[in-house]
Parts: sequence; C-alpha cells; structure tokens
Amino acid sequence: MCDRAIAPLLEGLRSSNASDAWVEFLQWYGPVLYQAARTHTSSQDVAAECYVYICEQLAHNRFKRLLKFNPKGRASFTTWLRVVVRNLCFDWQRSQSGRHRPFKSLAGLSPLELSNLPPNSPVLTLTNCLPSKAIFRTRSVRASAGS
Repeated sequence: MCDRAIAPLLEGLRSSNASDAWVEFLQWYGPVLYQAARTHTSSQDVAAECYVYICEQLAHNRFKRLLKFNPKGRASFTTWLRVVVRNLCFDWQRSQSGRHRPFKSLAGLSPLELSNLPPNSPVLTLTNCLPSKAIFRTRSVRASAGS
C-alpha cells in the first residue's frame, strides 16, 4: 500500500465501522508487524506471541496509537509504524521477563561498598556484571549468632 493511501485507512479506523478498516490494515501491514516481531524475538513461536501483543496494543483504545500518525510529518507511515512496532516488541519482552533495576540510592555503590554492609541489613548482590545491565537482587541475611 502506498503511504499516500494511509489517510483513508486511518479515517476508516476513526469511523463507526472500524473493524473493516482494521482487517484492511492487517492485510497491508500485517507482514511489516510480523517481520518486526520476528526480528526482535528468538523463534517463530515467540514471534507469533509478540505479533498478537502488537496487534492488541495497536487496536487498544480505538486504535489510538495508529491515529497518532501525522501524514504531513517527515516520516513515511511504514517507517513510523516500524518504530512504533519495535517499541511494542520491547514492551512485550519486558512484560515477559520484567525490567530489573537497582534502587537509585544503591546503584552508585561499588561492590566493595555493598559487601561492607552490616550483616543485619539487606545485602545486595550483583547478579549480572555487565555494566549496562547490572541487576541487583536483595536478600535478607540473618546473623547466625542472633537466631
């Protein structure tokens, strides 16, 4: 579908008969959605799950995401859609595995500082030593003498 033809399709999504426009959208852009899902996942089965999530999110709230596209903007619809879908793939991956973040107050502490915490306080253990993906996990440590 030519990007110039997207305006009538978007109008169809705004109409009371949006289901027909949604079917047409999926006929034209379904392969783009699946290609993005396949690019950001490890297998066809996982990509299929991600694809379903993408479709649900694009249809959510009466196609609000799709209707945000500005036909007079600098990006073509297909380019814009690929970015939106890529972000939805990231959202889906986070929904599957979670986003682990250290506490802001503790993120700047070195492993040495963390190891010097008193035994009766929560101890933070570095579980992933990659700098960009440092994940801290808390666990309670009880002093063996006091129990």
